[in-house]
Amino acid sequence: MQILLVNPPIYDFTCYDYWLKPLGLLYVASFLRKNGIGFDFFDFMDRRSPFLEKKNKSKFLSTGKFRKEDAAKKDIFAWFKRPYFRYGVSKEKFLEFISNKSYDFLFITSMMTYWYEGIEEVIETVKDKNPDVKTIVGGVYAKLLPEHAKNLGCNFVFSGNVEELYQFLKDNTDIYVKKSFKLEELIPSYDLYKDLESAAVLTQVGCPYRCTYCAVPILNNTFYSLPFENILKQLDLLESLNVKDVTFYDDALLFKKEKHFLPLFEKIIEKNYSFRFNFSNGLHTRFIEKDVVDIFKKLNLGMLSLSIESVSKDILTKTGNKINLDEIERALNLLLKNGFDGRKIFCYILVGLPDERIEDVIDTARYLKEKRVRIVLNEFTPVPKTELYDRYKKIITDPLLTNKSVFSSYYKYSEEELQNLKNLVRSFNWETKRYYERV
Repeated sequence: MQILLVNPPIYDFTCYDYWLKPLGLLYVASFLRKNGIGFDFFDFMDRRSPFLEKKNKSKFLSTGKFRKEDAAKKDIFAWFKRPYFRYGVSKEKFLEFISNKSYDFLFITSMMTYWYEGIEEVIETVKDKNPDVKTIVGGVYAKLLPEHAKNLGCNFVFSGNVEELYQFLKDNTDIYVKKSFKLEELIPSYDLYKDLESAAVLTQVGCPYRCTYCAVPILNNTFYSLPFENILKQLDLLESLNVKDVTFYDDALLFKKEKHFLPLFEKIIEKNYSFRFNFSNGLHTRFIEKDVVDIFKKLNLGMLSLSIESVSKDILTKTGNKINLDEIERALNLLLKNGFDGRKIFCYILVGLPDERIEDVIDTARYLKEKRVRIVLNEFTPVPKTELYDRYKKIITDPLLTNKSVFSSYYKYSEEELQNLKNLVRSFNWETKRYYERV
């Protein structure tokens, strides 16, 4: 039985590697290994892949640019002037990798729903060589848009999680699987990479909140923590692989922090790992208190991010009412008074929400500029099956139209307005950078 696991290339207007890893696929690899099943693994988006002739140098905290090449835009993007690219290892190198092999099954993971062109490419490429290969598409896109995924030419769409994979394979394939495994029994197979500089770790599954724009509760309808022993084993593996930067993919890392974050990170600190810790997934400002700040001060901290969203009370209420301006103010003041470099505090604000005015975004950016922290614009795009998606689904004729670079221009603001906003934020961040260089 020959199996190939693939993280596909990305087609987009922009794409930058902020610790982007196919974590779900690495859990699938661990599941197969525990069942004694062999496989090949190919990650188009590995910036340090041996199949890259030229590797782009890493920048800030092991982030960096992906290899890219020009790509033809589909007709649906004809009105949008920006150039379009294919990111990742070339198709030719992938063909070299599979040239002398014949596969029975092809597993492809997925992330953004508007990145499906990369999946399409992989299916066509492998089926051209192995017409009888059975293709299984899983991941975020497969779970949110299973009917659309079926039309890409795959044989199966797997909309479950790794704990449901055993039954799925038994019911739909002739792959012999001995037993099922819980997530806590698996360690993502990061050792599949020849040269691993950064990695992502998950310590909790799901999210207890129900933000109107977010699909996490749909992707995982339960919320639970992994055992500390499992998390430490994940980190031990990354230490043995000489990883430089680790980030956390948790959506509510600080929720019930007395039971999870605080005791977990006390154990992590005791281990004295050599890598930097990054919190890139937007921490909840409500829970940034002295005990959390004390943990951050003990870590080799690369960066931390806060989900600010907006300083508009109306917008914060409409997106889920999980934070307020007083909590934002208190969290920022606490971090800055404790000596944290504002350039390492990334504050995410949303752009393009349905009831938002561009003045709301500018007001939020000005507020953060005065705090001397780094401002990051997150362009809103409606995610299938979320509450806000229902407001737009009649005009979304193709998932491509939910591309973050496109949607605000398609529905909300002009390209000129968005570019002016980005230029303003860039100037604010430059002022913050200069401030810290002077002090």
